[in-house]
Amino acid sequence: MLLDNKQREFIEKVALERKNVYTIAKEMNIPVAQLSKWYDELFDEIIRLKTEQTLNIIEEYDLSHISELEYYAKLHKRLRTELENRDFSGLPTDKLYILLTDIRKNINNILDSISNKEDDWEDELLDDDWDDEDY
Repeated sequence: MLLDNKQREFIEKVALERKNVYTIAKEMNIPVAQLSKWYDELFDEIIRLKTEQTLNIIEEYDLSHISELEYYAKLHKRLRTELENRDFSGLPTDKLYILLTDIRKNINNILDSISNKEDDWEDELLDDDWDDEDY
């Protein structure tokens, strides 16, 4: 699909700036009805750009479930090794045990998220801040 500059600008304002059609209409001096039509016609492009931006952020900041799980697993291993080396006679041991337990909870939460909520990121992409009244 060949897009003109105004349509590209519209897609960016919707997908990247998360603006609604009323705000965009004022900024671009285009009627809301036209922008609503564009939204329907260009919906796939809007979603593609939102997805691309989200994936770029995930990659740039290493935010994937797998990398997070790997981080917590390494930390868990270090804490467990340290805890195993303690004789449990000092006060810091209970704090270390609490930290180990918290890390394990984080690992379990990540594993649950991976196995039970595969489509969470899609829901986030499709969840915009618009009211139904905007159309």
